[in-house]
Amino acid sequence: MLGDPDPFPVLDALVSLAHALSLEGDDELLGRVGAGPVEDAIVERTDLRAAVAERCMRSVPGWREAVRGAWVDADVAATLSAPLDGLVTTLGDRDGHAAPSDGARPKPRTTTGSPGTMARMELQDVVRRRRMVRRFTADPVDPASVERVLRNAVRAPSAGFTQGWAFVVLTEPDDVGRFWAATTPADSGRDMSAWLEGMRTAPVLVVVLTSKDAYLRRYAEQDKGWADRDENRWAVPYWHVDAGMASLLMLQTAVDEGLGACFFGVRPGEVPRLRDAFGIPDEYAPTGVVALGHPGDGGPSGSPRRRPRKPLDDVVHRGRWGR
Repeated sequence: MLGDPDPFPVLDALVSLAHALSLEGDDELLGRVGAGPVEDAIVERTDLRAAVAERCMRSVPGWREAVRGAWVDADVAATLSAPLDGLVTTLGDRDGHAAPSDGARPKPRTTTGSPGTMARMELQDVVRRRRMVRRFTADPVDPASVERVLRNAVRAPSAGFTQGWAFVVLTEPDDVGRFWAATTPADSGRDMSAWLEGMRTAPVLVVVLTSKDAYLRRYAEQDKGWADRDENRWAVPYWHVDAGMASLLMLQTAVDEGLGACFFGVRPGEVPRLRDAFGIPDEYAPTGVVALGHPGDGGPSGSPRRRPRKPLDDVVHRGRWGR
């Protein structure tokens, strides 16, 4: 493959692989896996070089974990110090299908979310397949999947790059049970028993927290200049907006991992008990909670079963309202 006069199909395949794995990294590892003519070609094609460098993991164990079930044979993970040709010559999925040599980028394989699989799919598939899952199976969630969900969450944008979020991750059954004991209201205006019965099957919960004070402090710094820390300067509470963006990345990563997820809130009256149960500082307030697990509900549930999705033309106004 590397003997071809045009090495760019190989590079395209490598870039596509790196993007599909949703990895991040730096030039150091790129130098470890690349040497010789192909590396020179990557240097010449700065766009490809940047894409590969951005998506490669910083550590060999991280890469080894990521390539399981993807196009690169797992055995290659142990030879990352070899030249690039030692890696790209084995491009192709683990069922023996060769990587394309005609310049077409390989498409990630999708999965229905069976336990133990590593789902990798196109962004449009992730967006299309994302839904709120309200019941989960008893299958455990791979800790590596939880880590990827969290790593992607902190890639969300934040005003002033404040990053005022925090996450309390609950993976032990006792901790999950403590969460539900602390946040389930003693009295509710409507029957929540069916919802609770399903949601309590989630094996992993991530409490998404945000600090308003972190944002007020950040924007009091010299480059922002809001020294009075007046909350009224803010058009909307961006501390919750940013935490919501982080939550959406978690929901989408769950789909990419072959998992199901649901975002839900904590009623204000239950927040003090939540703080007490997990030692959450007063500075941080919950934006919501992301439940993670393997889908067990068999399809859409909740409001989407009762309400259709609005047509695009009903919500998009081009040029001015009403068009």
